[in-house]
Amino acid sequence: IQDSLLKCDGERPVCLACVRSGRSAECIYETEPTETRNQALKRKHNAADEENSNYHKLINFLRSSSAEDANDILDRLRGGARVDDLVQHVESGNLLLELSLAPQTQFRHSAGNVLNIPDLLRTANNPYVTSLVCTIKFDSPSSTTYVLPTSEARALYNAPYSTARIVSTLLDACR
Repeated sequence: IQDSLLKCDGERPVCLACVRSGRSAECIYETEPTETRNQALKRKHNAADEENSNYHKLINFLRSSSAEDANDILDRLRGGARVDDLVQHVESGNLLLELSLAPQTQFRHSAGNVLNIPDLLRTANNPYVTSLVCTIKFDSPSSTTYVLPTSEARALYNAPYSTARIVSTLLDACR
């Protein structure tokens, strides 16, 4: 009867209650070695509050998001994602996403002072003026624009980095 009333005294690696009861395994402690019981209770309470807050945020996200986004969140949850990771992912605006270009936007360097260049240099066979970086419309019908052979190479010149937006979640698992 006396042994069952003994509480853990916090001694490590084995407390007095475990020594008296003859347990061979190490004790499982409620506190860290450097904290008091009150500090441990406060730490656990704060962790429970944060977890509760994350669950409330997740429910609010599911309520306020579109069906497609809600299904994406639920699929991640079913796949084993932690709730706090999902909340952080949604709050950060899905930053780890693939870039997609907004339609009808192109990144071009300004022509600078090209309108004031001599007519001798302002010809269709000038490689600078006819490059994809600097597109200029000529008055002459014989003007041509250089076209790169592949769409991948051409995409380098059409990348509007200042107007890119995030649309896919393929990079979420990377850490």
